[in-house]
Amino acid sequence: MTSPATCLPAMRNDWMIGRSAATHAPHQWSNTLDEGTPEEQERRLVALAGQYGEVAVRPVLPDTARPSLDLPILSKPMLPDDCRELFRLSCQTPGMDVGRVLTIVDHYGFTAHPYDWFPGVKDGDAYAHLETYLPWIHWAETSGLVPWEYPDITLESWRGMWPPARIARLRALHRIDPERTHGLISSFLNDHTPAEQKHLVSVVEPHLTERDQDFLLWLISDFPDPVRHQASAYLSRLGVSTATESQLVDLRNFFTVHHESSGNIFLKVPSGMETRDIIFRREKLANTTLVDLGRALNLDTGFIVEKWKKRTELFDSFLDMVALSGSSVDVDALVMRCLNVKRTPQEMGRPLVWDFTSSLLSRASTKTLRHVISKLTGATDNFHYFFDMSPGIARVIDVNFVAVSFHLRLGHNKYNLASQLAFVSTPKVAARLLRGTWFSDASDMMVAPLKLVVALGEASPSLAQE
Repeated sequence: MTSPATCLPAMRNDWMIGRSAATHAPHQWSNTLDEGTPEEQERRLVALAGQYGEVAVRPVLPDTARPSLDLPILSKPMLPDDCRELFRLSCQTPGMDVGRVLTIVDHYGFTAHPYDWFPGVKDGDAYAHLETYLPWIHWAETSGLVPWEYPDITLESWRGMWPPARIARLRALHRIDPERTHGLISSFLNDHTPAEQKHLVSVVEPHLTERDQDFLLWLISDFPDPVRHQASAYLSRLGVSTATESQLVDLRNFFTVHHESSGNIFLKVPSGMETRDIIFRREKLANTTLVDLGRALNLDTGFIVEKWKKRTELFDSFLDMVALSGSSVDVDALVMRCLNVKRTPQEMGRPLVWDFTSSLLSRASTKTLRHVISKLTGATDNFHYFFDMSPGIARVIDVNFVAVSFHLRLGHNKYNLASQLAFVSTPKVAARLLRGTWFSDASDMMVAPLKLVVALGEASPSLAQE
């Protein structure tokens, strides 16, 4: 006797092509189907098949199935329900990738709802800087079969981890155990390309201390130029010079320091030098560390930063060199010098932020960046360039409303600017922007990030007052 379960596929195939399935009906249902017209019999057959599939049949788990653990609870609460739609819209807004939206949400003390966003391979490094989501990353990696514990990255578990999760765990580990982090990185560096090696070594940058010195010196002795230059720059930030005596002699012979009566200094470029030679000198300076240059010139790094003259041939290369290898004090001092130096009549017409470089601003402290924003207040053509140039602006959740309003009155890319403003605006400023006329004709998606900031401020009153 044929069971209903065996007949159901054939019946379904008949219905899919618009044909009666009565010929494939199970023998047990014949008494029910004998009465009535063919149409009534077919309706009864559909009803029986539906009831059988929903009530009489239960799915059987495969032998390999294992129950998964509950999704770990994160250290910060999930977004309130009235913020979730704004979160989803913000993630789709041009210029606001998921990593930027997660950063805003994290700043106000919340996490995404797993139905709205969950860590996945397609996100790349979008969430690698947010240690809050490590338990979810672990749950996804292990399919929920291994209990969450504090991130433990070992020689055995390394290869099975997603690269973003690996970087996030290394950063978290480096903060509490630099030596163990060095050992893990050194065990696998040779398995990666130079670009990947630089990415791995960069995990020491956020919490760089003297405990990293021996590891960085080892990198200089054993690895290709990209890694060696990166390690030398990090050591320079710690005040450690890595140039050999022959390299110092080479720097002295290559660069000529010119001292002015005003006390300023700069590297003098011989007159009549061809453009290609000037470009080579710029590259040479950019690949030199500030501490090595100070040793070669017998000058203190603080003196170099204070006295280096602007508007010279190699000044932009000097800015990049300080950004890469200068200490935090040196970087802030140079930004303030660029900000406060008197401009020539020829320079008055160009945006003020052109006096900086993106790399220099990205390392400036929050306090210094606030000074930069304040200085931009009176210049209507500066604000757009500031957003373009400063990836470090993410650390300043504040903005001067006067500067914003001046810029928006120019109508310059205001819809693209809306998402950028959300990244730096306080809830109070975001609310004022939305109440104004600048974005009155913008779509819901374009202003969703600003609305999200306002909603997050209402949900986190203490942070909203920052």
